[in-house]
Amino acid sequence: MRLVSICPSNTELATYAGLVDHLVGVDNYSDWPSDKLTNLERVGPDLNINMDKVEALNPDLVLASETVPGMEKNIKELKKRGLPYVIVPTPKTLSDISSQLIWIGEKTGYKEKSLKAHKTFNYWINYYKGLSNSVEEKKTIYWEWWAKPIFTPGHSNWLTEMS
Repeated sequence: MRLVSICPSNTELATYAGLVDHLVGVDNYSDWPSDKLTNLERVGPDLNINMDKVEALNPDLVLASETVPGMEKNIKELKKRGLPYVIVPTPKTLSDISSQLIWIGEKTGYKEKSLKAHKTFNYWINYYKGLSNSVEEKKTIYWEWWAKPIFTPGHSNWLTEMS
């Protein structure tokens, strides 16, 4: 299967789900795992994807996203060109991220690989939850997702849960 990811988080999900060898193109900001992405076609920044490059890669599936305002124009262009795509659900919790691994496996036809990744992901989440329960003095953390304008996560999201 020929996959193109036009959002860094989708690239990371596909990689973690064991599908990195199926990626033929990624957005400019995808950088993990760096050693596996160096020879892939770069199709532009996630808010300004070069759809001619995406189309030239002849993907079986494009992993799109609506996690950041402005990405919806990518989806409109994919639809206009008749390119096969899915919109990866935006996670709000760590459990959502875990579910995304299964979802991506179902959408790509690699459910067994994604179930293995799902199991590994949950193992590590539970491991770190156990460690965090032993921390006596909790720290305060500020996360900044976007610099201009300043954008920080609010109350209910996976980053707050992880912190």
